[in-house]
Amino acid sequence: MTKLLVISDVHRDRYKLERILNKYKDQVNHIISLGDSECSTEYLQKRNIIAVKGNYPFDGGEGYHKILQIEQVKIFLTHGHKFGVKWGSLSRLHEYASSEDFDLVMYGHTHEASLEKEAGITYLNPGSVRQSRGKEGPSFAIVTIKNKNIEVQFFDAERLEEITL
Repeated sequence: MTKLLVISDVHRDRYKLERILNKYKDQVNHIISLGDSECSTEYLQKRNIIAVKGNYPFDGGEGYHKILQIEQVKIFLTHGHKFGVKWGSLSRLHEYASSEDFDLVMYGHTHEASLEKEAGITYLNPGSVRQSRGKEGPSFAIVTIKNKNIEVQFFDAERLEEITL
């Protein structure tokens, strides 16, 4: 079993980020940032955060996309802006994910937490740590992977408590 702490759109709110990391870092195997942290690559690497770049010019991270294989799950990480996710459609992202046989796609950019499944692919947006545009408020997610099974829990980024979407 592998647990992933998934954050996005921190937008320099290091106070909230550090609170999340301090509470959950020992409960997970990996920490993933889906862009727009506005933290330096050095800061992210020092905290062992697997990070992709977002659409902010000084955003830390290693490239705009990353592929991970965890247990039997093939994962695609992206901020999402290069796939047009902000305009309410996952069609371009789904077209790409389908062509590459991903099991799990994690993206940010919209500042709205969501969990969808289409044609056997799970799409996760953990929301925004700093400024949510959804009704759930600032949020992040913890993903549990066991074999091919993917479970997602969402958390309030201020109260650090589990929430339901």
